[in-house]
Amino acid sequence: MLLMVSCNKESQQGNNPPQITFLSITPSEFKNGSQDTIKVNFKIYDKDGDIGSTGAPSEPANIFFYQSYAEGTSGEALLPYIPDGFQQPGKPVEGVAMIAIPANFYPLDSAHIATGDTFHYEIKIKDRAGNFSNTITTPDIYITP
Repeated sequence: MLLMVSCNKESQQGNNPPQITFLSITPSEFKNGSQDTIKVNFKIYDKDGDIGSTGAPSEPANIFFYQSYAEGTSGEALLPYIPDGFQQPGKPVEGVAMIAIPANFYPLDSAHIATGDTFHYEIKIKDRAGNFSNTITTPDIYITP
């Protein structure tokens, strides 16, 4: 699940990459086998205003996350479509996005079943012009036995 809220700011021109800032992650700890959902919240700012999905079928991913657990796997998702009333071409867009990931995707392996383990996410996004944002890294998330 991904949620994004946006608003317009003053007009600016150029071909600028979006910027993201880590805000929060919850929970920061969960029990092995838990049905919890890990929620990562981050702020997005795009000076050119060309962020978000277009709504086209089979659109390529524009949010990318790497997680350091299980030999570093990665995932992709789509930022939502931002309706015209909230976005104007060439004007900045900023908002808050949330990625929700089921915690049961991260079961402890046999080597960590008694001690627990930790991991973190690295996240970046891409605007419609193909510019990648900076990469944010979350604090460690603890899996307890």
